[in-house]
Amino acid sequence: MYQYTWQTEYTLIGGIKQYLLHMPISTGAPVLLYLHGGPGVPESNLAFHYAPYWGNLFTVVHWDQRDAGKTLTANPPSEDTIFSIELFLDDLDAVVQHLKIHYCVEKIVLLGHSFGSILGSLYALACPENVQLYIGVGQHICMTQNDRFAIQRLREAILAAHHPRDSIRLKAIFSAMSATPGPLPLASSKRAALHHLLRKYGLNLSLSPRLICSFIKNPTFTLSDLRPLLRRRRPYDASLVEMLFTFDLQTHSPQYNLPLCYIQGENDYQTATPLVRKYFNTVLAPRKQFHLIRDAGHNTMFDQPEQFAQALAQARSMIEA
Repeated sequence: MYQYTWQTEYTLIGGIKQYLLHMPISTGAPVLLYLHGGPGVPESNLAFHYAPYWGNLFTVVHWDQRDAGKTLTANPPSEDTIFSIELFLDDLDAVVQHLKIHYCVEKIVLLGHSFGSILGSLYALACPENVQLYIGVGQHICMTQNDRFAIQRLREAILAAHHPRDSIRLKAIFSAMSATPGPLPLASSKRAALHHLLRKYGLNLSLSPRLICSFIKNPTFTLSDLRPLLRRRRPYDASLVEMLFTFDLQTHSPQYNLPLCYIQGENDYQTATPLVRKYFNTVLAPRKQFHLIRDAGHNTMFDQPEQFAQALAQARSMIEA
């Protein structure tokens, strides 16, 4: 396995101290900024699981966004903060500028996972002068369309399992969906019920013992890292989440003025892979790649780390051409 080194830092971004984990420090490798999911679900504590597979392909920087992970721990929660996509994008731009100076580079690579793929896509479209390559993993396209896909797959799973009570539950949750054309945002209560059924049938991301073990065994873990995950979400967070569920990347320009790569799990039903592939086929970019990872779900890089690393290596080849 690759022997890696790491550094941690807190840097002032958007008026607060924000946490960055740099690993491995690889001279001459492209700098990759990892944008985690959520919002509020840090993945820096899983970095040590991926690092041996990713080797020295990139110098990877994990950023705990505001209201997440070690960044939240380092800053007292402020009830005055109004969360918005614009706020996260402003933070992202500041982190990018910091890394450009820190590593003396003109551009960096962005990898956006789940919620991070919304930030990464919007930033890549708006600021291609700062982005060498964009990699979307568990790429958000349109959550309302994704809901319809997930419902259909869940309906099939329930019928195959011969569970009529769950069929009734699903019908009660989405009685209006089949009759309503176009986007149909779901209320938080209905979405929670949907995710409960998806998890029951193995169609949604869940916290496996292996995932939890990797989270707590990494060298930078402290008990304080558990507090942000266990705390009660504040009310204004819910309004941000509801706004995200109406996000539609298809309403933005399909022209990416940089190389683009999507890496999708074959069994990803949170960001349905067929929808991502359909959008990918419409994208205009100087170079683009689509990688399907077999036997993987939404947490693709964790489910199949070797396959994922191979896809990363191919993605990097686009900026070496």
